[in-house]
Amino acid sequence: MISDGSNGIQHLGKNLAIELGPRNITSNIVAPGFFPSKLASGLIDKLGGIKELEEANPRKRMGEPEDIAGVMIFLCSPAASYMYVYIGLIRDFC
Repeated sequence: MISDGSNGIQHLGKNLAIELGPRNITSNIVAPGFFPSKLASGLIDKLGGIKELEEANPRKRMGEPEDIAGVMIFLCSPAASYMYVYIGLIRDFC
């Protein structure tokens, strides 16, 4: 689900890359699917709850920390040093 908020985050990431890139500071954005958290709980409730979202997901589950850990390790590593903006749509069904 891409929303206006997601578009705003993408725009912010591009602008951060333009502003900070000349100073050798990279800007990385990751847009994961739903992960149960205190921050996401309100939206999860509005969308029908954890069970509803799990049922709608082809893998029948929500994200776990391990699902995003590899991406975050990569973005913090020297291997990502030339990436100015990375927008990854991480979904359980990819």
